[in-house]
Amino acid sequence: MNRSRTTIVALLIVFVVLLAPVAVLFSPQMSNNSVTEDTIELNVLATASLSNAFSTAAESFSRTNTNISVRLSFAGSSALASQILAGAPMDVVAMADNTNMEKVRAGNAIDATSVKTFARNRLAIITAQGNPRSIASIRDLASPRLTVVLCDTSQPCGRYADQMFERAGLIITPASRENSVTGVISRVRTGEADAGIAYISDAVANTDISAVSIPDADNVLAEYPIAIATQPSSGNASAAQTFVNFIMSPEGQTILKNAGFISAS
Repeated sequence: MNRSRTTIVALLIVFVVLLAPVAVLFSPQMSNNSVTEDTIELNVLATASLSNAFSTAAESFSRTNTNISVRLSFAGSSALASQILAGAPMDVVAMADNTNMEKVRAGNAIDATSVKTFARNRLAIITAQGNPRSIASIRDLASPRLTVVLCDTSQPCGRYADQMFERAGLIITPASRENSVTGVISRVRTGEADAGIAYISDAVANTDISAVSIPDADNVLAEYPIAIATQPSSGNASAAQTFVNFIMSPEGQTILKNAGFISAS
Protein backbone atom coordinates (compact mmCIF):
# COMPACT_ATOMS: atom_id res chain seq x y z
CA MET A 1 0.00 0.00 0.00
CA ASN A 2 2.76 2.47 0.93
CA ARG A 3 4.67 1.67 -2.24
CA SER A 4 1.50 2.25 -4.31
CA ARG A 5 0.81 5.56 -2.57
CA THR A 6 4.41 6.69 -3.12
CA THR A 7 4.14 5.87 -6.82
CA ILE A 8 0.92 7.86 -7.17
CA VAL A 9 2.44 10.90 -5.42
CA ALA A 10 5.52 10.72 -7.66
CA LEU A 11 3.37 10.60 -10.79
CA LEU A 12 1.33 13.59 -9.64
CA ILE A 13 4.50 15.59 -9.05
CA VAL A 14 5.74 14.80 -12.56
CA PHE A 15 2.34 15.75 -14.01
CA VAL A 16 2.36 19.14 -12.26
CA VAL A 17 5.92 19.85 -13.38
CA LEU A 18 5.04 19.09 -16.99
CA LEU A 19 2.08 21.48 -16.90
CA ALA A 20 4.05 24.33 -15.34
CA PRO A 21 5.44 27.06 -17.58
CA VAL A 22 9.14 26.78 -18.34
CA ALA A 23 11.22 29.33 -16.40
CA VAL A 24 14.83 30.32 -17.04
CA LEU A 25 16.94 32.91 -15.21
CA PHE A 26 19.57 34.96 -17.03
CA SER A 27 21.72 36.99 -14.66
CA PRO A 28 25.04 38.86 -14.90
CA GLN A 29 25.98 37.09 -11.65
CA MET A 30 25.18 33.58 -12.91
CA SER A 31 28.86 32.67 -13.02
CA ASN A 32 28.98 33.31 -9.27
CA ASN A 33 25.68 31.46 -8.67
CA SER A 34 24.26 34.51 -6.92
CA VAL A 35 22.16 37.60 -7.51
CA THR A 36 23.17 40.58 -5.40
CA GLU A 37 20.77 42.82 -3.51
CA ASP A 38 21.47 45.58 -6.04
CA THR A 39 20.34 43.43 -8.97
CA ILE A 40 16.94 44.17 -10.49
CA GLU A 41 15.15 40.93 -11.40
CA LEU A 42 12.74 41.22 -14.31
CA ASN A 43 9.99 38.65 -14.83
CA VAL A 44 9.49 38.32 -18.56
CA LEU A 45 6.56 36.15 -19.69
CA ALA A 46 6.79 35.07 -23.32
CA THR A 47 4.86 32.84 -25.67
CA ALA A 48 6.31 29.37 -26.27
CA SER A 49 7.42 30.08 -29.84
CA LEU A 50 9.83 32.72 -28.50
CA SER A 51 11.75 30.36 -26.23
CA ASN A 52 14.83 30.10 -28.43
CA ALA A 53 14.96 33.75 -29.52
CA PHE A 54 14.23 35.26 -26.10
CA SER A 55 16.72 32.98 -24.34
CA THR A 56 19.42 34.29 -26.68
CA ALA A 57 18.20 37.88 -26.30
CA ALA A 58 18.09 37.69 -22.49
CA GLU A 59 21.62 36.34 -22.38
CA SER A 60 22.91 39.19 -24.58
CA PHE A 61 20.88 41.76 -22.65
CA SER A 62 22.28 40.64 -19.28
CA ARG A 63 25.86 40.94 -20.54
CA THR A 64 25.41 44.64 -21.27
CA ASN A 65 22.98 45.47 -18.44
CA THR A 66 24.94 44.13 -15.50
CA ASN A 67 22.48 45.34 -12.86
CA ILE A 68 19.48 43.54 -14.39
CA SER A 69 18.73 39.81 -14.39
CA VAL A 70 15.97 38.35 -16.55
CA ARG A 71 13.72 35.49 -15.48
CA LEU A 72 11.94 34.05 -18.51
CA SER A 73 8.72 32.01 -18.31
CA PHE A 74 7.32 30.41 -21.48
CA ALA A 75 3.79 29.16 -22.18
CA GLY A 76 1.08 29.54 -24.81
CA SER A 77 -0.28 33.09 -25.16
CA SER A 78 -3.70 32.12 -23.82
CA ALA A 79 -2.10 30.48 -20.78
CA LEU A 80 0.05 33.58 -20.21
CA ALA A 81 -3.03 35.80 -20.27
CA SER A 82 -4.73 33.59 -17.66
CA GLN A 83 -1.61 33.58 -15.46
CA ILE A 84 -1.28 37.36 -15.63
CA LEU A 85 -4.94 38.00 -14.86
CA ALA A 86 -4.62 35.60 -11.93
CA GLY A 87 -1.81 37.75 -10.50
CA ALA A 88 1.38 36.11 -11.76
CA PRO A 89 4.44 38.34 -11.21
CA MET A 90 5.31 40.11 -14.44
CA ASP A 91 7.35 43.03 -15.74
CA VAL A 92 7.18 42.39 -19.48
CA VAL A 93 4.94 40.14 -21.56
CA ALA A 94 5.41 39.08 -25.19
CA MET A 95 2.64 37.23 -27.02
CA ALA A 96 1.95 35.75 -30.44
CA ASP A 97 -1.29 37.63 -31.03
CA ASN A 98 -3.13 40.84 -30.22
CA THR A 99 -6.26 39.01 -28.99
CA ASN A 100 -4.65 37.71 -25.80
CA MET A 101 -2.74 40.95 -25.29
CA GLU A 102 -6.08 42.76 -25.43
CA LYS A 103 -7.37 40.48 -22.64
CA VAL A 104 -4.63 41.59 -20.26
CA ARG A 105 -5.03 45.21 -21.36
CA ALA A 106 -8.75 45.03 -20.59
CA GLY A 107 -7.81 43.64 -17.17
CA ASN A 108 -5.55 46.67 -16.56
CA ALA A 109 -2.55 44.35 -16.19
CA ILE A 110 -0.43 46.17 -18.76
CA ASP A 111 0.31 49.78 -19.65
CA ALA A 112 -1.74 50.23 -22.83
CA THR A 113 0.64 52.91 -24.11
CA SER A 114 3.56 50.47 -23.97
CA VAL A 115 2.09 47.89 -26.38
CA LYS A 116 3.99 47.57 -29.65
CA THR A 117 4.59 44.98 -32.34
CA PHE A 118 8.17 43.70 -32.10
CA ALA A 119 8.13 40.79 -34.57
CA ARG A 120 6.05 38.86 -37.06
CA ASN A 121 5.95 35.18 -37.98
CA ARG A 122 4.47 32.82 -40.55
CA LEU A 123 3.18 29.27 -40.34
CA ALA A 124 4.92 26.15 -41.62
CA ILE A 125 4.05 22.48 -41.90
CA ILE A 126 6.33 20.44 -39.66
CA THR A 127 7.07 16.77 -40.20
CA ALA A 128 9.45 14.11 -38.96
CA GLN A 129 13.00 14.65 -40.18
CA GLY A 130 13.25 14.01 -43.90
CA ASN A 131 9.48 14.41 -44.46
CA PRO A 132 8.87 10.63 -44.76
CA ARG A 133 5.22 11.06 -45.85
CA SER A 134 6.28 13.39 -48.71
CA ILE A 135 3.91 16.17 -47.67
CA ALA A 136 4.11 19.02 -50.20
CA SER A 137 1.33 21.48 -49.27
CA ILE A 138 -1.44 22.24 -46.80
CA ARG A 139 -3.86 20.44 -49.15
CA ASP A 140 -2.09 17.17 -48.44
CA LEU A 141 -3.07 17.53 -44.78
CA ALA A 142 -6.71 16.82 -45.67
CA SER A 143 -5.79 13.19 -46.47
CA PRO A 144 -7.40 10.70 -44.04
CA ARG A 145 -4.16 8.69 -44.23
CA LEU A 146 -2.28 11.39 -42.32
CA THR A 147 -2.33 12.05 -38.59
CA VAL A 148 -2.29 15.83 -38.13
CA VAL A 149 -2.02 17.78 -34.88
CA LEU A 150 -2.78 21.46 -34.31
CA CYS A 151 -2.66 23.95 -31.46
CA ASP A 152 -5.81 24.51 -29.43
CA THR A 153 -8.12 27.18 -30.84
CA SER A 154 -7.55 29.30 -27.72
CA GLN A 155 -3.90 29.62 -28.75
CA PRO A 156 -2.74 31.87 -31.61
CA CYS A 157 -1.05 28.96 -33.44
CA GLY A 158 -4.37 27.09 -33.51
CA ARG A 159 -6.44 30.09 -34.50
CA TYR A 160 -4.02 31.07 -37.28
CA ALA A 161 -4.04 27.50 -38.63
CA ASP A 162 -7.85 27.44 -38.70
CA GLN A 163 -7.91 30.79 -40.53
CA MET A 164 -5.48 29.44 -43.10
CA PHE A 165 -7.45 26.23 -43.72
CA GLU A 166 -10.76 28.09 -43.93
CA ARG A 167 -9.34 30.54 -46.45
CA ALA A 168 -8.06 27.60 -48.54
CA GLY A 169 -11.43 25.83 -48.34
CA LEU A 170 -9.94 22.86 -46.50
CA ILE A 171 -11.49 20.79 -43.72
CA ILE A 172 -8.80 19.39 -41.44
CA THR A 173 -9.72 17.09 -38.57
CA PRO A 174 -6.77 17.05 -36.15
CA ALA A 175 -5.98 14.01 -34.07
CA SER A 176 -5.34 16.34 -31.13
CA ARG A 177 -5.32 19.99 -30.13
CA GLU A 178 -2.24 20.97 -28.13
CA ASN A 179 -1.89 23.69 -25.46
CA SER A 180 1.07 25.29 -27.23
CA VAL A 181 3.18 24.96 -30.33
CA THR A 182 5.65 23.02 -28.18
CA GLY A 183 3.06 20.25 -27.86
CA VAL A 184 2.59 20.09 -31.63
CA ILE A 185 6.34 19.77 -32.15
CA SER A 186 6.56 17.05 -29.51
CA ARG A 187 3.80 14.95 -31.16
CA VAL A 188 5.55 15.14 -34.52
CA ARG A 189 9.02 14.53 -33.07
CA THR A 190 7.92 11.37 -31.25
CA GLY A 191 6.09 9.99 -34.29
CA GLU A 192 2.62 10.31 -32.75
CA ALA A 193 1.68 12.57 -35.66
CA ASP A 194 2.73 12.72 -39.31
CA ALA A 195 2.48 16.50 -39.47
CA GLY A 196 1.49 19.61 -37.59
CA ILE A 197 1.24 23.35 -38.06
CA ALA A 198 3.80 25.45 -36.22
CA TYR A 199 5.75 28.61 -37.00
CA ILE A 200 8.72 29.05 -39.33
CA SER A 201 10.75 30.05 -36.27
CA ASP A 202 10.02 26.63 -34.72
CA ALA A 203 11.51 24.92 -37.75
CA VAL A 204 14.65 27.05 -37.35
CA ALA A 205 14.91 26.27 -33.63
CA ASN A 206 14.29 22.51 -33.93
CA THR A 207 16.76 20.97 -36.34
CA ASP A 208 15.59 17.42 -35.57
CA ILE A 209 12.34 17.97 -37.51
CA SER A 210 11.67 19.04 -41.09
CA ALA A 211 9.47 21.84 -42.39
CA VAL A 212 7.46 22.41 -45.53
CA SER A 213 7.04 26.07 -46.42
CA ILE A 214 3.58 27.50 -47.03
CA PRO A 215 3.24 30.13 -49.80
CA ASP A 216 2.39 33.64 -48.61
CA ALA A 217 -0.86 33.49 -50.57
CA ASP A 218 -2.05 30.65 -48.31
CA ASN A 219 -0.22 31.69 -45.17
CA VAL A 220 -1.16 33.89 -42.21
CA LEU A 221 1.04 36.69 -40.89
CA ALA A 222 1.22 36.51 -37.09
CA GLU A 223 1.92 39.71 -35.18
CA TYR A 224 3.84 39.53 -31.90
CA PRO A 225 3.11 42.36 -29.41
CA ILE A 226 5.15 43.21 -26.31
CA ALA A 227 4.06 45.29 -23.31
CA ILE A 228 5.10 46.44 -19.84
CA ALA A 229 3.11 45.67 -16.70
CA THR A 230 0.98 48.36 -15.10
CA GLN A 231 2.64 47.40 -11.81
CA PRO A 232 5.96 45.73 -12.64
CA SER A 233 6.83 42.93 -10.21
CA SER A 234 10.39 44.29 -9.98
CA GLY A 235 9.06 47.69 -8.99
CA ASN A 236 11.20 49.17 -11.75
CA ALA A 237 9.35 50.20 -14.90
CA SER A 238 12.53 51.79 -16.24
CA ALA A 239 14.35 48.45 -16.21
CA ALA A 240 11.38 46.82 -17.96
CA GLN A 241 11.49 49.52 -20.62
CA THR A 242 15.22 48.94 -21.04
CA PHE A 243 14.52 45.28 -21.88
CA VAL A 244 11.79 46.23 -24.36
CA ASN A 245 14.13 48.76 -25.97
CA PHE A 246 16.73 46.02 -26.39
CA ILE A 247 14.20 43.75 -28.13
CA MET A 248 13.31 46.61 -30.49
CA SER A 249 16.96 47.57 -31.08
CA PRO A 250 18.98 46.45 -34.14
CA GLU A 251 20.72 43.81 -31.98
CA GLY A 252 17.44 42.45 -30.65
CA GLN A 253 15.87 42.44 -34.10
CA THR A 254 18.87 40.60 -35.54
CA ILE A 255 18.51 37.90 -32.87
CA LEU A 256 14.84 37.51 -33.81
CA LYS A 257 15.63 37.44 -37.54
CA ASN A 258 18.27 34.75 -37.01
CA ALA A 259 15.64 32.74 -35.12
CA GLY A 260 13.29 32.82 -38.11
CA PHE A 261 11.10 35.81 -37.22
CA ILE A 262 10.19 38.69 -39.53
CA SER A 263 11.24 42.21 -38.58
CA ALA A 264 8.63 44.44 -36.95
CA SER A 265 9.57 47.40 -39.15
